[in-house]
Amino acid sequence: MELCLEVIFDFSEVVNERRRMEMEARKRIIFPVDVPTAEEAHKYIILFNGLIGVVKLGFEIIAHAFLTGAQIFKMVLEETDLDVMFDIKGDDIPQTIAGLAKQVALYGQNRIFGFTIHCNAGRKAIQDAVQAVKDNFKGPNPPMVIVVTLLTSLNESDFEDLDIKA
Repeated sequence: MELCLEVIFDFSEVVNERRRMEMEARKRIIFPVDVPTAEEAHKYIILFNGLIGVVKLGFEIIAHAFLTGAQIFKMVLEETDLDVMFDIKGDDIPQTIAGLAKQVALYGQNRIFGFTIHCNAGRKAIQDAVQAVKDNFKGPNPPMVIVVTLLTSLNESDFEDLDIKA
């Protein structure tokens, strides 16, 4: 198995890089809201509002919101000045990943810092996601397409099990 470490960079996004570099320090801090309930998420989101710039919503809280009807994203938009990062590590066919990117671009209300996709989805999926954001985002600060290459939970024995030469 070959590691997916290639970086795909769109040079037309240099302007956005400058924006990110000029961002004040607190805006660079991302808090992971890796909790099981909307109540617990709300507590942390309100606690960190004004102290950080971004909350990361991962699978657990997104699944909770989807299955219970909890309005986590709406709450962040209405009660805070925080931006949101969706940490979903999308790994699917290019059309599906582009659809994800389109939805984020259309409905993120200029408050999505970025969203993650896994590099295993492939070059075309990554390129299509970037293009979908460009084609559908209206505003000054488009969400970043953040490509995950390796999960932080993996260690050397996992690489050996997967026959990956590290």
